[in-house]
Amino acid sequence: MDTKTLPVLPQESIPQSPQDKWKEEARISFRRARVIRNYENLFECIIAMCNGFKVLKSPRTEPLIMEIANFLKSIARSLPQKEYNQRETFLLFYFIGDLLSDCRDYECAHYCLDKAMQMNPNDEDVYYSKAWAYKETNDRDKAIEYFEKTVSLNPAHIRAWAMLGYFYRLSNKFSKAKQCYERYLLFTGDENPDEKERCDIARKWIPYLNRKIELFGEELRY
Repeated sequence: MDTKTLPVLPQESIPQSPQDKWKEEARISFRRARVIRNYENLFECIIAMCNGFKVLKSPRTEPLIMEIANFLKSIARSLPQKEYNQRETFLLFYFIGDLLSDCRDYECAHYCLDKAMQMNPNDEDVYYSKAWAYKETNDRDKAIEYFEKTVSLNPAHIRAWAMLGYFYRLSNKFSKAKQCYERYLLFTGDENPDEKERCDIARKWIPYLNRKIELFGEELRY
């Protein structure tokens, strides 16, 4: 395994967050990751980076993000030569692909996620990560394809339903958008405070979609 040290997150480069616990979690996560000198425990390293990455969405940390992306790619290239069991290798490809997507290295993210998909073609989280990467590059058709696959594997995947409602609405497929928003609301329920804002948005769009269906039918064809 590559013995280079993990990129260090400077204390002053952590952007201020309204949630102090995020900052503290990130400091702990990166501190743990930095002490893994030979990366024998790759899971601890990757999970620590996942936990800490949410505080890195700032222009000030762009060089560090690129360094992390290059570090992850070097790990991904070495995986086929390492002695991990199939489950471990699947998880590493999935976590690395997901992080590379956050690093905006979508080509390498798709490579890793495709490898994970080959090893476990029935994991909905891999398809969701693929769909999200396509969303970030404005590939609407591919995003819809993979969000659809996500809900086919897990019909209660609320975020995938919300994204399908969004993309079908943009595509003027009013009936499908309405159905997706309704399923999102059904599976979310009324006791999920983390989804309150998205639920409010979904409820707002359903009357609009009903009016569009009355005017144009199930979808608007050009």
